[in-house]
Amino acid sequence: MIWLQLLLLTVAPWFIQLLISPIELHWLAQPVNSWSQFLNNIAFYTSPEFIFFSGDRRLAYGTQEFGLLYLSWLPLGLVKPHKYVVWWLSMGILVASLFKPMAPFSAALLYIPPLQILVAGGAKHLITNFHRFHLLIRLGIILLALFNLYEIANFLHVLAIHYPQRIHEAVLNQS
Repeated sequence: MIWLQLLLLTVAPWFIQLLISPIELHWLAQPVNSWSQFLNNIAFYTSPEFIFFSGDRRLAYGTQEFGLLYLSWLPLGLVKPHKYVVWWLSMGILVASLFKPMAPFSAALLYIPPLQILVAGGAKHLITNFHRFHLLIRLGIILLALFNLYEIANFLHVLAIHYPQRIHEAVLNQS
């Protein structure tokens, strides 16, 4: 099942954005200065809007139409969570929240890998135990897989067609 984990990694929006965007580390020199800012950061980094729908709003760090993970992966991450991976996820969110969210994509790299591991573990569990599930659950798994394929195709379309046009327009508007 290592092929499944590698496949999910290579089609993940956060991984593809990592390949095309520079990693910023200057945010590590900007700690939060209040308890409320820390709580706001936690709310931001755990928001479905950031994780599934918009990601980093800066044009160089995301398509602005997709988050860091596909929405269809949410059920997969909840199937069979491992306590150490959940602990890593929690610690990553807390550490990312200790700093001002100047580079949200780079800070999210502290906790996106455990989310990816949870998704891969859930997908592996569903695939290996597919024949044991009730017919309706199997149908739901097939529909979820089709929705995931749609999201992957849509993301690649946006990345190949619309994203370069947005960058070109942004460059023209700066001139």
